[in-house]
Amino acid sequence: MTDAEVLNLIRNEVSQLTTKVEAIHAELKPIAHLFRGNGKPSLEARIYHQEQILETQVANTRWAVRLAIGSGLTALATVLWFLISK
Repeated sequence: MTDAEVLNLIRNEVSQLTTKVEAIHAELKPIAHLFRGNGKPSLEARIYHQEQILETQVANTRWAVRLAIGSGLTALATVLWFLISK
């Protein structure tokens, strides 16, 4: 191979690599934009915030269920006490 042929081969290889890098960049740019937040808080921050809201709702639901069960048992005990003491 002559120097000109080697140089052309290298140019072609560099051109192919450049094309591949540009294609990868085009694929990754929207993902990077999403993680940066699109003008909103970042995706990680939004996920963390939603997880915190969900944990708060779960805790509130637990207390609501406990309160409802406790109220039902108290009402049942009151009815039984009324029937026994009559």
